[in-house]
Amino acid sequence: MKSFTHCAAVLAAAVSLSAGSLAAPAATLNGSERTTPYVAAFDPIFGTSGIPRTGTMTLVVNDGSISGKYTGTSAGPDPLDNRTVPVIGTVSQDDGYVQLYIGTELALRGTMSADGTIVGTADDDGRLYDFTAAPRSS
Repeated sequence: MKSFTHCAAVLAAAVSLSAGSLAAPAATLNGSERTTPYVAAFDPIFGTSGIPRTGTMTLVVNDGSISGKYTGTSAGPDPLDNRTVPVIGTVSQDDGYVQLYIGTELALRGTMSADGTIVGTADDDGRLYDFTAAPRSS
């Protein structure tokens, strides 16, 4: 739980340090296409087998389809650190259910709220992470 608190603090700091406020255009669940920058945090769910990770994403949501890119920004060992990989997925326009694939490394299931925040569980070859991605200003 301590690492989740640390990861949440890193995410909050990244959001607060980004230029502007969270009033940036957020991804929407409707048919309008909009590019939205995100800050993302992953925190291991079980034990110490995983290391908290951070990154940035740029996502486009259009009629339930998600595409974009993810770049790792972790301070610790992370196979995605300083790498940019594609993001693909879907979001249900009815209930916000999201499925994302970040490169070939991570699969995510969760929900997208009306403001574009994505919360869920990510799977990295059987290692599970709590995942949060918040829209940020450009």
